[in-house]
Amino acid sequence: KLKSKSKNTAIEDNLNYNEETNKTGLLPWSVSLRKHPNRFSLVWDHFCGGTILTRKHVLTAAHCFDERFPNNEVQIRAGDIDLSNIIDDHDMIQDIMVKLPIIKHPLYKGHRYFDLAVLELNEPLTFTPRVRPVCLLSLAEAKTITKSQETHLPISAVSYTHLTLPT
Repeated sequence: KLKSKSKNTAIEDNLNYNEETNKTGLLPWSVSLRKHPNRFSLVWDHFCGGTILTRKHVLTAAHCFDERFPNNEVQIRAGDIDLSNIIDDHDMIQDIMVKLPIIKHPLYKGHRYFDLAVLELNEPLTFTPRVRPVCLLSLAEAKTITKSQETHLPISAVSYTHLTLPT
């Protein structure tokens, strides 16, 4: 657990929440973005990750929707703590379709800058211990973070096949 003398309750509340729910999912704001591998397939394959902002919005990378990943049917999966095991937690996951078109940052031009997209969901997520929005700091809270705290803030990233947890 991160020991901090700060008064940043958003950081502390989120860290405490993560520690208490470690057995049911350390990153309840992380989702899997899924698509059909080809137009004949009925299965859904993970292709990118995202972060829950609200019951109906997920933040992800705009590059997930470049030409190699066309804007056809996209689904998010929330609440799944092991994408490789299809029977581990099937009763706790939520699969929800994404509204099209995908909303990319207007300055994103296919490079690493402004690589953001917002997904709007067809129906709202139900928040549970495994499905929860990311805790974002207010501008006032962010300004109070010290340099030493910056190196200890928890982050997560989902690549094509690997989940990186905070250390």
